[in-house]
Amino acid sequence: MDCSIADGIVIGGQLVGSETKIGADGQKVVSHPIGIHESIELIQQPLGPIGLDEQTTLSELQNIAKNQGYRSTSSLDAFFGRTAVQKKVDYTCGCKLYYPDSPGAKL
Repeated sequence: MDCSIADGIVIGGQLVGSETKIGADGQKVVSHPIGIHESIELIQQPLGPIGLDEQTTLSELQNIAKNQGYRSTSSLDAFFGRTAVQKKVDYTCGCKLYYPDSPGAKL
């Protein structure tokens, strides 16, 4: 979340690996990917490609996410409030706490 412009991005992990089984006929069967690497340790530096500092822009993060094959969205309202029954997350709470006069705190 960039409080100064009231905008943000959510970056998720990558689908990795696949499970290979031997079918009844003796042939290999490759199933769906085993899982998604969601750990921030694998996304953010030093292990991952994404480094954050005061100079990092949202467009830079979007480009890195796209180039690395990460899932991402900048539709924060849609991501955090997907259904009426799902508990909504106040993704602007950091803006409200640390930058109360910022545009992000006013969302």
